[in-house]
Amino acid sequence: MSVTATARPRDLRVSTGDGAAVVCQGAGTPWTPSLAPTAASPSCGHTFTRAGSYTLTATVTWDVSWVGAGASGTVPALTTSTSVTVVVVEAQALIN
Repeated sequence: MSVTATARPRDLRVSTGDGAAVVCQGAGTPWTPSLAPTAASPSCGHTFTRAGSYTLTATVTWDVSWVGAGASGTVPALTTSTSVTVVVVEAQALIN
């Protein structure tokens, strides 16, 4: 017997550590080396306004379906979560 499960990201929720929360559809836009380090995400991003150390917590909600042995179905939404600390060393200011 063979069963195939497919998981697709429904949304990505990021607690930014500075009081903000970002919600992205799907998994957001993957980073690639061709993106400039200062380029904003085209689909999901956050701008820190103060230098400091921030703990980001990312949680992905997954839609999971399966098929096999002549049957198919879905699994209740699953979540995965991880945290990372980032250091913002410069915050630009605009003076008029």
